[in-house]
Amino acid sequence: MSRRFGSTAAFSHSAAAYEATMAPALVPVAVEVVRRASLQPGQTILDVGTGTGTAARLALGQGRRVIGLDGAAGMVEIARR
Repeated sequence: MSRRFGSTAAFSHSAAAYEATMAPALVPVAVEVVRRASLQPGQTILDVGTGTGTAARLALGQGRRVIGLDGAAGMVEIARR
């Protein structure tokens, strides 16, 4: 498995470090993205490139179903928690 910089394998391998360092800094961005999406109750939301699932978690509620999709299995594993 190649771990070239920027590859899905590299993101998967570094998922725990990303969660501890980068993900918290991106929370304000995720909050704004979800706010601008004007989500409605009961919608199904597809979060493409979900990473550790920050925006997906913010989109939950009001009967919404959120599906997170990411090429890095390590990121998805964290998002599922």
